Amino acid sequence: MAIKAIIFDVGEVLITNARNDRHYYPYLSKISNISQQKIKKIIDDGPLPEFEKGNMTLKEFSGIVAKKLGIKVSEVRYKEEFAENGRLNLELIKRIKKLRKKYKVAYLTDVDKSRYPYLKKFLNGYEKLFYKHFASCYLGIRKENERTFEIVLKRLGMKGNETLFIDDLKKNVESARKAGIKAIRFKNNRQLEKDFDKLGVHA
Repeated sequence: MAIKAIIFDVGEVLITNARNDRHYYPYLSKISNISQQKIKKIIDDGPLPEFEKGNMTLKEFSGIVAKKLGIKVSEVRYKEEFAENGRLNLELIKRIKKLRKKYKVAYLTDVDKSRYPYLKKFLNGYEKLFYKHFASCYLGIRKENERTFEIVLKRLGMKGNETLFIDDLKKNVESARKAGIKAIRFKNNRQLEKDFDKLGVHA
């Protein structure tokens, strides 16, 4: 079936340089003298999932991270690091301006409530390009759970086989495919255009 809707991830797709292991974990490693690999495990396998599902406040998250790493709460700087380092993928935004004329375009992101306002600020006036906006902190579920996509499809009024999802993480792409959605793992804009051509996505 022909594609009628396209769902974009935000971090490292619409907004680049935003993933925690780009700047945030190196920053924490420097001030705590703990390896980035260990910090990633402490946070990703610890408080981050519940934080991004909206089940934890920034204060609670920062307190847990500070205690685990032996640093001050004021040094956690979770939302600040994102705000200072993210970059809008303007080339892709220009492409979306054309795509939205033919396809129902939305974004789906795993994000907590403290970073979400900054994400929206990065997108600035471009949010109006998207038919729907979906954030894990308000859905109460993250993309790694295929049920996320069932919820999103229902709200978009679309079927899986007429929907395309784009994300930089393998686990999220696999989750979308389990829900019956066509999916592309994003690497860069050039690669995305090649994948669009293969799927017959043109605008």
